[in-house]
Amino acid sequence: MYLTYIDESGKPDMTDPEDEFVLAALSINEREWRRVDKIVAGIKRKYFPDLDPESFEFHTMDIISHRGMFKGLSIGTRYSMIEDMLNAASEINCHITSVVIRKNELKNPTLDVVCSP
Repeated sequence: MYLTYIDESGKPDMTDPEDEFVLAALSINEREWRRVDKIVAGIKRKYFPDLDPESFEFHTMDIISHRGMFKGLSIGTRYSMIEDMLNAASEINCHITSVVIRKNELKNPTLDVVCSP
């Protein structure tokens, strides 16, 4: 069995001013999740040694935008954090899938990316 973590960037509705909506997924075999969890917890402890790794998540937009818990970190530290996460993704046995929807290129602009019944 595979475990899949899904996240999005942007908003799918056409009223949102962002031109793109991105949906990404990372899938790992269930036998790998403990090892992956340890890797991610290690990165969290490296940058936030006083916090419980289970108490927070990395959100790249917050890291880049210098928001929330990342506000006190230098740009060099924040980019090192992102680099550590990308290196971890390259070291684990995973599948990454992503879709970019350019909303301004949809054939029927009256339809949202997400259709409601």
